[in-house]
Amino acid sequence: VHAFIAIPALQGLGGASVSGYPSGVGPNVGPLGFMNEDWSEIPGMFGVHLQITFLAVVIAPCVAIPLGILVHRLAWLSLPVVGLLDALYVLPSIAVFPVLSQFTGISNTTAIIGVVVYAQFILVRNVVAGLAAVPDEVKEAARGMGMSKVQVLLQVELPLATPIVAAGLRIATVAAIGIAAIAGLFGISDLGSLFFRAINNGGVLAYPETEAAALAVIVLALTADLVLRVVEYIVPANRASRAGKSRRLRALLAVLNRHRGQNLADLPLKHA
Repeated sequence: VHAFIAIPALQGLGGASVSGYPSGVGPNVGPLGFMNEDWSEIPGMFGVHLQITFLAVVIAPCVAIPLGILVHRLAWLSLPVVGLLDALYVLPSIAVFPVLSQFTGISNTTAIIGVVVYAQFILVRNVVAGLAAVPDEVKEAARGMGMSKVQVLLQVELPLATPIVAAGLRIATVAAIGIAAIAGLFGISDLGSLFFRAINNGGVLAYPETEAAALAVIVLALTADLVLRVVEYIVPANRASRAGKSRRLRALLAVLNRHRGQNLADLPLKHA
């Protein structure tokens, strides 16, 4: 979206140098035509963008899940932690990356750290919401079966919170793909570098190059969203939720059954 907003500004650069563009690309070439003519560098940029996003999405939950559990357990932490994450999220990424680069240099690590920080805003909230959505009677039943607090958390609360956490992870992944594009402004050769090269060079190729970059980012974002939606659909807790209340109860009984080694799942639900 930001790329297309910038396109009118590129019109004023029509007389600028077009050096650095592939030869033989005419003024009427579209985004697909530009990709076809300059295909040699697109896979490399796509790979860097995918690598940054993947590593950030793997690291971000490792920070967000413990932090979300802590906020859920200690309610007084909610205001300062959520407030801090809100403040970090509203900072423009175009200002955050230069600050990080002072410590980590111009590297993929800088982009990964920035994306991980922004992802906390979404993930921590979803972890807290997922844990808060677990019914108290379910936790009481688990404790009544002799489970410790840690066992209740790991075997009951987190599995039942998984659908909400997975939804947050999907949203954070799509957001990460867009945020990572800004790293191209600071010398990182991901798909975002196509945007900023078009702005710097201008000329007749500003449109097709910007459109090609936008198209590549959109395809990556839509693919990630589709894959994670499929993952959400097959999450066991999500299947139980779609099947109705009785299935949810039997899913809980199955968890308790594994803990106690008793065949409780065969008991009538009214007795359970």
